[in-house]
Parts: sequence; structure tokens; C-alpha cells
Amino acid sequence: MKTEVAFVVEGRPEFTSFGEEYQVEGISFSFEGKVLAKVHVIVTHDGQTGHDEILAVARDRIESLLALLHFGRGAPLQLGAVEWQGIEPQSPVRIGLGFVKTQASLIRPIPLPPRNLVIGLDRALVLQLGWYNSGTTALWVIEKIRNYFEVLEVENVVTNGSYGIPATMRWLRNAVSHPVISDPQIKSFLQAHIGTDQIDPNNEKHIQFLESQVECIRKEAQDILARKVAPWW
Repeated sequence: MKTEVAFVVEGRPEFTSFGEEYQVEGISFSFEGKVLAKVHVIVTHDGQTGHDEILAVARDRIESLLALLHFGRGAPLQLGAVEWQGIEPQSPVRIGLGFVKTQASLIRPIPLPPRNLVIGLDRALVLQLGWYNSGTTALWVIEKIRNYFEVLEVENVVTNGSYGIPATMRWLRNAVSHPVISDPQIKSFLQAHIGTDQIDPNNEKHIQFLESQVECIRKEAQDILARKVAPWW
């Protein structure tokens, strides 16, 4: 059996190219002019598979695409209702359901990513894109630092250590992740910048210092991803 799942896209995001289809992945798009209206996914399943399972498979199939679009646009797609319809056997009835939304606004219109880029992503890169994207949407500076740093940490693992995380970035991440600091290098680093060896999230001076450091970690994470995902926009 085959079911088409359609994710309704809200916010009327525009793209500079459209109509790209990923037939190998069973993914296609509906546009209204340059506005992306729906993302369609065809799921093959047996007769015992429930709606929740079909939906989970469809979400998994577009995970890489959503991660790339978030990275390229600078904001995630805002997904609203979910529709599905049987296509093998064919059903004239289209079922619509509500879906959990993600808050987003279009920052820049881009072309859809090329098919070979979407289907060529490995799991580690999708994970890195997810951490980077989480950093861009995080509201709290400490969460931004932690999320961007995960991109660096995954890179260190997948390269078997040939990529070395800059020391100051590791110190910063450890400083916001541990209530008690024992490493003398981290203590010296913090003393030099905030006059104490411990981050206090209630201290405005400490938060201002962290905010001044976010961009260096974000840029390092972005550079790592740019070496793997050549900008297509």
C-alpha cells in the first residue's frame, strides 16, 4: 500500500526556484506561484500500519530536507496541518489533521536544494545541521553556546580527532555547562573576562560576556558545515 502525506506549509515562504522533485525519496512540492504550499511524501506500508506510524515515517523522510532548508534560509519552515490520502489502493478521501507548528519567519528566499545534496546527507551531518539550526532559534545565550558547540563536538568525533576544537570554545562551553569549575585554564579564562571563576546566569555582566562570545562559536560551526554543504543559494 502507498499513502501520500502532505505537510501544509504556513507563513507563505517564497523560493527563488521551485518545482524540484526528489523522486528517489518520494518527495515533491506544491507551489502557488513562488510560494511553497505543501511538501508531499509517499510512504509505502502494509495494511496494518496506523496513521501515527505513517506520519512518523513521512517526517523522517523529510528530516534532511528540512534541516537543509533551515540552514539555507536562516529559519525553519512553519508546518501546519497534515493531510494524507491513499494512492495504492486509490482513495477519493483526503484526511486532514492538525500538526504541531514550529514558529518561524522567512529571513531570505532561496532556491530549493539540489536533489543530490538532499539524498547525499549522512546521519552525522544531519545531526550537525540540527544542532546549528537549534542554535539559531535558541533564545537563551547559554543554549546558543551549547547547541553551536555540539556541531564542533560531532566534527571532532567523526574526524577521529583530526579536527581540533579551539581551546577557548571548549572552555566557554564547559563554563556554561558545569556549576563548579575545576580546570585551572577555564578558571583563568573566566577570571580574565568576568573577574570570577564561575558563570552566574543571573549576573548581567556575565550574560553580556557570553553574548559577546556566541558569534565566534557560531562562525566556527558555520564554517564546518559550509565545507560539507556548499551554499546552493
